[in-house]
Amino acid sequence: MKKIILILPSLKISGGTYEAVNFILEFIGSTYEVCVLVMWHEKNSILLDNKVKIIYLSSFKASKILAIFQMPIIIMNAAKYLLFSGKSSQVFMTHWSTLWAKAFIHQSSDDYILVQGEEWNFGSPLFKKLIYQFVTKIYRRTRLIPFSLSLEAQLNDMNIDVYNKYSIWADPVFLKKSKNKKYDFIFMLRKGAAKRSDLTLAGIRYLSRLITPNRILAVFTDEEFRSCLTELGVHMMYSPNKTKLASLYSESRLLLFFSDSEGFGLPPLEAMGCGCVPLCRDSNGPRIYMKSRLQKLLIKPDVSVYDICDHALSLLADKNELASLAKDSEDIFSRGLAASKADRIATIRSIKGKG
Repeated sequence: MKKIILILPSLKISGGTYEAVNFILEFIGSTYEVCVLVMWHEKNSILLDNKVKIIYLSSFKASKILAIFQMPIIIMNAAKYLLFSGKSSQVFMTHWSTLWAKAFIHQSSDDYILVQGEEWNFGSPLFKKLIYQFVTKIYRRTRLIPFSLSLEAQLNDMNIDVYNKYSIWADPVFLKKSKNKKYDFIFMLRKGAAKRSDLTLAGIRYLSRLITPNRILAVFTDEEFRSCLTELGVHMMYSPNKTKLASLYSESRLLLFFSDSEGFGLPPLEAMGCGCVPLCRDSNGPRIYMKSRLQKLLIKPDVSVYDICDHALSLLADKNELASLAKDSEDIFSRGLAASKADRIATIRSIKGKG
């Protein structure tokens, strides 16, 4: 039986994890065994299809401080599996922290990297150059499958070949409408330097002084944000599933999104499908779907949080304009859903043909 192996840092609840898993689920069938190698445990993990075999490479929880000591054990456990996984395996790496697996993949196996973000730009200024050299070296020796046109263009600009593209889109569950708008603003609080939780909290804090706090909704997946949100008196939602999140978007008028960098950026697109208008700092990824009139809602990164929030308040006051933008958002979502599905099917078929 052919074997498909996906290597993930963790099964944390995030758009990147969902999309990597969805990609692998496309292979499930009578002729494939699907296995996910997970490096670290996560308190809140996504649930996988019972046809997928999960192998944890450690009992560790992710820690920036301890990672250097944890990695040898993780790599050793993975090496045992990869070296004896069989000649017909197809191995998929994801984040930069999984690229070490390249050294242990059987010579006759096919290996790929699912490029979901600007992995070559990861890390502190001290390590960024080293990570860039490491990532691009592996990229040049592996079949790359970028998850967005933006990432494909950036790889081409670096003279790095792309094997095929996998045009992701938000789940159809986000095609949801509600006339009952409970919230004026919804925010997504996410860990990671590029996700700018600092700016997001500053925006929530600023708006909570200007409007009724319970008209503001903050969605978060990490408990460290709970205490500061409680102090602000805003409405909170911890780790909602997709169906619940779709309902929250549909009940919200505007999503404010402050990320520095996104390979794709699912939250703004998910919001669009639900008729919630996104107002975003320009983080590259959302350019793919924030087209036509929505382009003006991509704000230059040097604009302050407070100016963005003031702009959001002016949009909120213009009900006709907001309704028109919400309609445009829904239309873009619906058109892109069908087109991206066709692209994904073609890519999966081409890879299956190699296996």
